[in-house]
Amino acid sequence: FLASLATAAVRSYESGRLVEEARRADELAAVDRARSALLASVGHDLRTPLASLRLAVDTLRAPDVALDDDERRELLDTVSVSTSRLDELIANLLDLSRLEAGTLLVQREPTALDGVVASAVVAREPGTVDVRVADDLPLVLVDPVLLERVLENLVSNAVRHGGAGRLRPVEVAASPRTGAVVVDVVDHGPGFGGAGSAPGSADGGSGIGLEIVRGFCAAMKLRLELLDTYGGGLTARISLPVARGGAS
Repeated sequence: FLASLATAAVRSYESGRLVEEARRADELAAVDRARSALLASVGHDLRTPLASLRLAVDTLRAPDVALDDDERRELLDTVSVSTSRLDELIANLLDLSRLEAGTLLVQREPTALDGVVASAVVAREPGTVDVRVADDLPLVLVDPVLLERVLENLVSNAVRHGGAGRLRPVEVAASPRTGAVVVDVVDHGPGFGGAGSAPGSADGGSGIGLEIVRGFCAAMKLRLELLDTYGGGLTARISLPVARGGAS
């Protein structure tokens, strides 16, 4: 009888172990598939600005091509946009590597939100972003460097899919709530049915930007929501805890 019980216990243990191993194998396979798709998309995202940059530089350097001032200015704008895009992609790849390696350091401190927002949007063209963040909001308990990277990625996604070339600019607004300050990054693009909100599209195709936003928010213990914008578009909402004695 005891031998039968022992045999049954061993079989039950082995069965449970096999089930757990199968579950882990499925999870690893899913991670590998997601990583492969991400890397393939990143390669495409890198090639696009590189191709534009090379074409613009080759045209500017060509001795047999006569360019007027408008054409030269347009090519220089292409160089500027392409290099900015490459800089953004490289920064995101470095951020992603820190997340995956588990080496991300979080230093939360009382922070003035208006200064972080200003730094996140300073490189944007005039008229593409409408900032509505008062300078008298309570101080929030965040890592200011990580929060700036989060907002940079959200604004970049919003401008790319809902702001640039449209009638309404991207909006960055903040409002106080009980114990928190809520930040909304609002675009008026395709919304959840289009490229602006599809999972993995916050980086303009590769999904790195969205992974960084989610990873950095999780590291700072911030709540992130992706919502429909009233009238069409996507709203990314982040709830920031107010620091103790958080008057600005």
